[in-house]
Amino acid sequence: MIYGDERTAIFTLQRKGHAIRAIARTLGLSKNTVKRILQNGPGEVSPMRRKNAFDKHSDLIRTLFVACEGNRFRVWEKLNERGINLPYSTLTDGFRRWQVAEKKTKLPSGSYTFTPGEEMQTDTSPHWVLIAGKKEKVQCHALWLGYSRMLFAQGYPATDRFHCKVFLTEGLTYYSGTCGICMVDNSNVVIASGTGENAVIAPEMEAFSKRFHFTFKAHALGHANRSAGVERSFWYIERNFYPGRTFESWDDLNRQFRKWCDKINARECRSINGRPIDRFTEELHHMQRLPLHVPEVYLVHSRTVDESAYINVKTNRYSVPANYVGHDVEVHETYREIRVYCRHRLITSHLRELSGRNCVKTLPEHEWSERCKRLHKVKTSEPIAEEVKLRQGPAEFGAMVDALKNKNRGYVVRSIRDLYRMCQEYPEDSVLAVIREALRYNLVDMRRIETMILRHIRGHFFHLPQT
Repeated sequence: MIYGDERTAIFTLQRKGHAIRAIARTLGLSKNTVKRILQNGPGEVSPMRRKNAFDKHSDLIRTLFVACEGNRFRVWEKLNERGINLPYSTLTDGFRRWQVAEKKTKLPSGSYTFTPGEEMQTDTSPHWVLIAGKKEKVQCHALWLGYSRMLFAQGYPATDRFHCKVFLTEGLTYYSGTCGICMVDNSNVVIASGTGENAVIAPEMEAFSKRFHFTFKAHALGHANRSAGVERSFWYIERNFYPGRTFESWDDLNRQFRKWCDKINARECRSINGRPIDRFTEELHHMQRLPLHVPEVYLVHSRTVDESAYINVKTNRYSVPANYVGHDVEVHETYREIRVYCRHRLITSHLRELSGRNCVKTLPEHEWSERCKRLHKVKTSEPIAEEVKLRQGPAEFGAMVDALKNKNRGYVVRSIRDLYRMCQEYPEDSVLAVIREALRYNLVDMRRIETMILRHIRGHFFHLPQT
């Protein structure tokens, strides 16, 4: 395309009377080009449009653009997965023609340099992700190394000290070492009180850091640029990992996270003029080694097995063997399992319910049998012998039995037996009179009823012999 001065020179030389051949020879152009410019006139040059592969697959690209939430790189990856080898520059040029890739003006900011093994940064960010067809709130945890720019990320259903320790254990195992400082924000996940230099690390998090030979450090309040490395990673994750991906479960999400981290860590990075994995090889020699034994992170709960042979952990119920009903047990809650111990012996374990609430998980071997029903003393509809005998007597006795059942919701065996005993020990007319009065006031307390009977027969039932 001929622009500016050359076009002006062509028309100037023509006005001076020079031939097309001479103009072409002078400017180093072809005669046809000079002729076409003279025919079009001195107006502005219309932009040249060429049909390319982008226009050929424009409908598919528009569909993928919406599915990938506007992420151009994910669209390019999806096209390659379909066997369409479209150059990335051609794709971005097509997006510019759609006017969907306008860049915002960026303001200059400072930079931080780190020596190998000096610092790592960790933080969390909430994201809404589709897991097993349901939109879940995922707390994304990220761990970023300052020198090599290595990134490791995982998703969890919550952000607290337990999940923070679980993630850091997996992240440090992924790197096979630790840096001397771990930069965090001023949230209460790691910080117990204070901010910045005056921050006091929570005792359990401080003990965790000593186990892996590093120190937590909080940046100044409002100075988020101090941890810009990990903060920028969340922006990159939102725009390059989630779009166009589906997840079947939390484990599937974290498996894809780990695979994606391996991929981006082996990709060229312009800011370091190389690959993070190559710089990590150098940094690993300066990092602290992991301890010989990396213990599993778990929470300890004390529970009593209820009469249905279940324990409750965070609104979810898990079954235990029926012969442990009423026993005090110790529950170890790991990220993936619920382990139940009684007297330091493992009695059962369950897969931990990650996203559900008020769920009931019963193992096949814990299903109720006739033996379980006897252990749980399941109430049956057959009346006891005392109730049958009471109902054969006056109607007031049957009415009192019904009142006992309605008031105590079925736990009336002892009360019915007490009522039958009183009918056998005391005069029937006195018992009937007291029962009528008790039914009148809806009184079903057997102790008070017996006191009323004794008061009713006082003076004419027990007689002392006269001297």
